[in-house]
Amino acid sequence: MSQAVYEKIRDKYKQVCESSNPRPDKYIARVITEAIGLIDPKTGDHYRRPDGAPMLAKERKRTVADFPLEAITEGLIGHNWRRLIAEGRWFSEENAAPIGPSHLMNVSAWTASVGGLVKGSILEGYESADFDLVDLFPIRPMVYWQGGERYTAIIGPSRPAPRVGPGQSHPDVRLDAMWVEPGAMSKYGHKITVAKETAVTDITGGQVLASARDLGMGLKYRENELALDAIVGQTNNFKLGLTADASATGYNTYGATVPAGPGQTATLGNDIVNPISSDPMTVFNTSQVALLGYRHPVTGLPMPMADRLTTMLLPSSIQWFATYLNTIQNIALGSQPAAPASQIAGSTFPTGWANAPNPFAGIFKNVRVSQWLYNRHIASTTQTDPELSPGLGLTAGVGGTGNRAYRLDPERFACRRMGWDVNVTEINPNGFVMADQNLIFGSVANIAVQVQVLSPWAIQRWKVS
Repeated sequence: MSQAVYEKIRDKYKQVCESSNPRPDKYIARVITEAIGLIDPKTGDHYRRPDGAPMLAKERKRTVADFPLEAITEGLIGHNWRRLIAEGRWFSEENAAPIGPSHLMNVSAWTASVGGLVKGSILEGYESADFDLVDLFPIRPMVYWQGGERYTAIIGPSRPAPRVGPGQSHPDVRLDAMWVEPGAMSKYGHKITVAKETAVTDITGGQVLASARDLGMGLKYRENELALDAIVGQTNNFKLGLTADASATGYNTYGATVPAGPGQTATLGNDIVNPISSDPMTVFNTSQVALLGYRHPVTGLPMPMADRLTTMLLPSSIQWFATYLNTIQNIALGSQPAAPASQIAGSTFPTGWANAPNPFAGIFKNVRVSQWLYNRHIASTTQTDPELSPGLGLTAGVGGTGNRAYRLDPERFACRRMGWDVNVTEINPNGFVMADQNLIFGSVANIAVQVQVLSPWAIQRWKVS
């Protein structure tokens, strides 16, 4: 146990108990949560990222590890906390109050303080977990429309702005010209509990906060899995409705036959054979030509996607290509020009060279390499764990089919549809569940999220074969 932390907590709690503060239990818990960067001392609110999700302060005075649970427990309840648990009088007022005005107040201070540490530890695990695809897609709130939940204005305008004559009323923009109907929302989570029978071991051994950190990692792991499901095409939840449609029609993410203009359909060319092992000029030209073939689903006019897909997502097996995209500045083009240049009879070997800046430099604003993507590619198609999606069964190694890549516009392709972000709820210490299961502490962490495909026009899959 940290003697310094124990003495500091004991003295601070005793000081506030002897003051006129009506709720010393809440005060000491706030001191701890502010120190670990969970609560903003100026507002009393949780710190949040720009997208609204909870976060820990970037510059915080302490980490959760600076507050050993045994020191907190002894500092708030006293040296005899082990006996109180063993005798089963954890919530009984008959115990002598070692520090605070009453034993129940001390337990309340302990519960609130541990609850703050558990939430901080969950967020530490969530923020530090090595999952590289969670933040690829932006968060969107649930949006309701007449007749159900819809996302509108995803693909772009269906037609140019009409001409308005003198004195004429401006026509309404048809927000419902194209709309996406999202799939089902799911809740994911788990809990951490401290039973009276194991409390001493859990508290002194640091198991509570270690388990809380694992909870946070588990929530982020789930989001990473959902992102992978959408990227590789295992989750196909894109449903598109046009102006006159009473309901939306579902389409696969890759290679679907989609609307391509008035009364027309066509195969969406976003699933192409374009191996990275080819020369870069061929790879980029093949991608550009396929993108130039996109047609607007309502008007049939060209869709300007070639300049929008500026993110490359690569499996870790072809990380060298990411280095190429980020560092190559010049390229040498060889050809066999006509006379008076040198000629080699019967050969196409270049006799003329032109050096120029890399024509594809700057196209990709974000190049991301993912080990989880590669693992999903080559993992077995047999699902061994019901909580994990099966793999695609592609081949590993140099030249293997697992080296497929993706070119996309993340904001247009998909979103994280958020019911609520990381939510941590402490179980009522006086509730039935706590009494029934002989628990002295419990906390539930969950998240309601879904990765929704918004536009398959905004992604392109490069297969090896």
